[in-house]
This record gives sequence, structure tokens and C-alpha cells, in this order.
Amino acid sequence: MSILLFANNAATTIAGAITNTALTVNLAPGAGALFPSPGAGQYFLGTFNDAATGLLTEIVQVTARSGDTLTIVRAQEGTTAQAWNSGDLFSNLWTAGSAAQMLQQGQVPSASLVNYGVDTGTADAINATLTPTVTSLTAGLLVEITPAFANATTTPTMNASGLGAKSIVRFDGSAVQAGDIQPAPAKAMFIYDLSSLQFLLINPTQRNGVQHYGLDSGAANAYVVSATAPGTFALSTGIGLKFKVAGGNTSTGASTINVNSLGATAIKRADGSAVKPGDIMAGEIVSLTYDGTNFQIDNFLVGPTDVLAKTLIAQTANGSYTWTCPANTIKAYINVTGAGGGGAGSGGATNGGGCGGAGGTAEGWVTVVPGTVYTYVIGAGGTAGGTGGTGGSSTGFGFTATGGVGGANTGGAVGGGSGGVGSGGTLNLHGGYGTDGVSAMPAGVAVPSGGGGASKWGGGGRAAIAGGIAGQAPGTGGGAAYSGTGTGGAGADGLVTIYF
Repeated sequence: MSILLFANNAATTIAGAITNTALTVNLAPGAGALFPSPGAGQYFLGTFNDAATGLLTEIVQVTARSGDTLTIVRAQEGTTAQAWNSGDLFSNLWTAGSAAQMLQQGQVPSASLVNYGVDTGTADAINATLTPTVTSLTAGLLVEITPAFANATTTPTMNASGLGAKSIVRFDGSAVQAGDIQPAPAKAMFIYDLSSLQFLLINPTQRNGVQHYGLDSGAANAYVVSATAPGTFALSTGIGLKFKVAGGNTSTGASTINVNSLGATAIKRADGSAVKPGDIMAGEIVSLTYDGTNFQIDNFLVGPTDVLAKTLIAQTANGSYTWTCPANTIKAYINVTGAGGGGAGSGGATNGGGCGGAGGTAEGWVTVVPGTVYTYVIGAGGTAGGTGGTGGSSTGFGFTATGGVGGANTGGAVGGGSGGVGSGGTLNLHGGYGTDGVSAMPAGVAVPSGGGGASKWGGGGRAAIAGGIAGQAPGTGGGAAYSGTGTGGAGADGLVTIYF
């Protein structure tokens, strides 16, 4: 029996022209992944449509896909095989033939379609005589069995009407799980696949993603649950469980759960770490999935210990530093600010120097790995002088914040320094500009020069006659000197903060 496959919104163009007898077609590069990939006994329907007029169509069966190349059977459902050009359309559409394969309301399987039997075998070896009488196992044979036992292994067999024991697998060809077949009054439905000589179980009880439910009757950190519907619970990978935590059973640390007396199994966070205090709350309905070894919490958000255990590290002196990410920390909020530029000195009695610009800032959340050592650098403030020095860049965690430019006082140029720039963060800020100086004022007149550029952390150093004031807040620019022979103030060092 061939199985018809489908994909949602699968449509593209063909990459090259084909004749009306070609049995393969190449899709646009990368588009093959939009479509199903048929295995043995499977196919999907594809429809060609010409891009020029939209009036020409051909339906084909696609029996195999390798990357972007399809193997096709031409001229299906009354259409005619045609030559197609590069750029013509190809889609996986719903067709009349697709609909005809589906049972509709009122088409209830009767004895002429379904063969029924009662199991007289053992847990993993179903033995049943079918009605109506079956003399051979044909493709698509539909069988309904009332089992005598639940299957205990992943390799059960069925001997139908003495025609020989055949393996039982799930409908998708994967191995059945323990408990997939349940005893009376449950029914097990099968289709015989002639190509693989196997019975395909249509209605496995232990479907991956199906969640059983039960009430907790244990203690905090040692939960005990009797799981009920659907079917008998078995520890198989992908099986889900929801349970309501009993009053007073809020977790205080590492925890286990014993489901249906199958033994205590560890409960873990999604990252594999142990449960923390408050991860499981009294009265809460907890959703778990078995990963083959442990139960993982599906609906874990943030426990109390994650909220309260927060630390702030701030470094304001220039240099290179390291930070080792502690256990159970996977996110950190980082701020990186570049150093401020230095202020310029005055150019004598008639010129006031320019003030230094502030460093830029980059900040945002980053993903960190416990035990990893991270290196970060804090830029040094720009030096004071006749012309102010440029501040150093601060870097770390993928963020960069350049330093502010020093103020000028050379050859009559008395401009304030420009601010640095942040990059790599969720929020990237430009440092403030330093104030320009004033040139060519009459002798003996005070020529104010304003202040250094402001960073995220505060305003820059102010200008002064005897000498500019250095930047005080991290990343701020130094003030300039004016109406004298003083030098400017130095820019402030940058800053890196780590909040986790």
C-alpha cells in the first residue's frame, strides 16, 4: 500500500527545462526542503503550472527526492505529460485524487473492508483468526484485533489466520514502544505493508508527545504519581506526563518522581541541571517529558533562586580582566563603555582649547556558558595636553565601545573632540561631543571653553583658566584650559559591568 504524503505551503519553480518524457526534475536551489521526502511505499503529488499563462497543468506522482531533484511519474489524474520550461511553477497541492483516497463521513469500514479477530496468543506474539476469512496477506489489508495483553517489548509479532508471524511496527515504520498495544476492551488497528512484510500499527497508545496525567501522593523532592489515561504508562523516550503537586510539596532541591511504581527517576531542568528550590511549586501542574534517562521540566520558567541570586561586577580602572561564568548561569547583562578623550590646553591669552569627547557605550543580554573564562578590556582615558589624547576602546563579550577623541588646539583649530561609538550590543550609544574652544579673542578677555563630552554615566569635566578638570564619571571627556597657559584635563577611563 502506498502512503500519500503532504507538506504545507510547498511551492517553487523548476531550475531547468524538461521534456514530456523526462522522469526527473530539478527544483530551484534549496527549495527541495519544502517538500516531503518519500521513502519506500510513499509518494506525494506535484502540480506543474506554466508561468507564462497559468493555463497549462500536469499532475505527477513524486516517488523520491534527493536534495532538489525529484523522481516523477508523469500524467496523473487525467492530465497530459508536457514539456516544461525553467521558471515554470511546481507545487504540492490538494487534488481530486488526494481527496478520493480519504474516507468520508458515512464511509464506516464494514466487514468487507475490515478483518476482525480476537487475540489468543501471548503479550508479544498476537495470534488471531480473522473474519471474514483471509487466505493471504495482501497489500493494504486492514485488521482490527482485540488484544489479550499489552505488548512488553518493542518487537511484537502477529500471526493472522495462521499465515505466519509478521513483525509489528508503527505506521511511520519506527519501532513500537512498550505499551503501544493495550488489552481488551482496547482495540488495535493494523494495515499490512506488502513491501516490508510487516503489520503497521495505526493507533499506538504510547504516542510521542501524548501526556499522561496523575496526582502527586509523595513528598517534597520525592514525588509519587499514579498516571492514568491515555493507556498504560511506560518509560519510553518522548512520553509526556503532567501531574499536580500535592500541598506542601514545593521542591527544596534535587528531585525524583516514581510513576506507576516504575522506580524513582530524576527530574532535571532543560539544561540537565538538578531541580532547585521552588522549581516545583505546591499546587502547580508540572509538565514533564522523558528523555530516555530523566524527566525534563517542560514548563519551567524562573525559580526563586534564579531571581534572588544576582550579582553585579563593575570595573572602572583601565586594563585587561577575566570573568569565569559560575554554575547555573546562562545569561548576563553586559555594559561596555569606552574611555573619554582628554581636554586641550589653552593657546595663550586669546585661545581656549577644545574639550574631550566621551566614550561610546554598548550593552545588552548575552548567552554565557558555565565554567568559561571571558576576557574583557577597559580603555584608558585620553591624556591631557596641548592637544588632548584620544580615549582607549573597551571590549568584551562581543561588544566594542570606542573612546572619545581629544580636544584640539593646534594652528588655531580649537574644536571639541567627537564622541566614541558603541557596537555589537542590543543598545549602542554615541558618546557626547566635547565643547569647542574659542580663538582670536582680544587680549585680556577670558575665553570660556565649556566642558568635556557626557557619557551614559554623567557629564564631562569642566573647562578652567588654570587647567581643565579631568572627566570624573566613567567614559567622560576632560575639560579644556582657556585664557592662559594651562593644560586640559584627562579623560576618564572606560567601564565594564557584568550583571548575572
